[in-house]
Amino acid sequence: MPNIDDEPPQKKLRAEIPSGTRSKFFHRLLREYNRWRLFKCEKLAELVVNSRIKNHDDASIALLEKVYEVQKGLDEIHSKSAEEIVAVEIKYNKLRVPLYEKRAKAISEIPNFWLTTLVNHPIIAESMSEHDAQILEHLETIDVVENEDIKSGYSMEFKFKKNAYFTNESVTKKVTMSEEGDNTVEITTIDWTDKEMQEKCAPEADEGFIAWLQSEVDPEVDEIGNLIKDDLWPTPMEYYNMQEESDEEDEDDEGVGESGDC
Repeated sequence: MPNIDDEPPQKKLRAEIPSGTRSKFFHRLLREYNRWRLFKCEKLAELVVNSRIKNHDDASIALLEKVYEVQKGLDEIHSKSAEEIVAVEIKYNKLRVPLYEKRAKAISEIPNFWLTTLVNHPIIAESMSEHDAQILEHLETIDVVENEDIKSGYSMEFKFKKNAYFTNESVTKKVTMSEEGDNTVEITTIDWTDKEMQEKCAPEADEGFIAWLQSEVDPEVDEIGNLIKDDLWPTPMEYYNMQEESDEEDEDDEGVGESGDC
């Protein structure tokens, strides 16, 4: 339950949003803001009606009631502006689709593209174990599709080449979200053929990437899922090139050191 003194959720969420991907978080922000706003208005109204605002006389309470009424109007404008921004995002999501398809075709020609990208991501890499990497060597594509209204959910599909670990050609996580916070996660059941690997990747025994792929993590707290959807998926080249850029920097540093010895 929120607290009357809580900060607006946009202040809390803004720090979590990676630079350049904030529009992708907006449906979550809108839902949380509306829930927070409703709670604050109800609690403030309760305090005013019951005259439980300490150290205020009737005149002060009357003034607070006026402020409350004006604030309701402001909140309605904030909500309307948020909905219009979501409408713009919906428009541009449709424009991105053919480009994502074109990008996927090019990526399919690059060996271990998504494995390299995942391993190079500084936060997602923390969830990677050796057995995760062995499976993800067979990962061909990642596809993220938001629901058309972008507020009610999304799906993430992971397609795999034929491998010795399971028979699935793809594994999908489908997330459905509601303004009331009743979120559900549907996951493709992995049909394992390697029992040893199945035990290593079991959610109850591991906290790695494949364990996450099999877990019904609430999207509100799903760090890996949100990073893939809002950060890695829109800009994978930023992370695929990370190791290459690091190697180039190391070579430059070595060159500087050698010239300094002369």
